[in-house]
Amino acid sequence: MKSADIFKLFGVAAFYSSLLEEALDHICIMNETVMNQDKYKRQGNNYGAVKKFEKTTLGNYIANLKKVLDSDKHSSLVDDMFKPALEKRNYLIHNFYIKNQDRILKEDRLNELAGELKSITSVIEQASKIACTMREEIGVLYHGGT
Repeated sequence: MKSADIFKLFGVAAFYSSLLEEALDHICIMNETVMNQDKYKRQGNNYGAVKKFEKTTLGNYIANLKKVLDSDKHSSLVDDMFKPALEKRNYLIHNFYIKNQDRILKEDRLNELAGELKSITSVIEQASKIACTMREEIGVLYHGGT
């Protein structure tokens, strides 16, 4: 294990974070467009919905999704799946290197860091897969497919 391996593992976790954020963005845009379809039909496009979520954070996407989902089952999914992924993502982006800067330079500590990154990646990857599946299913409904 080398320091470069830690950077690669960090990149994988960041990749799944991006997938999660993009999927939740699309879900929020589709929901906004459906909930305000008269407005967007008059405008001839859904640019306003896209613009509305342009600078939204992952935490705000999750809060929006929870607000939109009205059943306890779906609200529980948000709490159980997406909030832990948000916490892991925020730790990864804002604290991982700061907390571990001294350990990255010590070869005897790299396996520890690799394990931590793999654990973080697992949580975020699972949430991103669920969000991508939700996006696909909602997209089929949104676009009128079967």
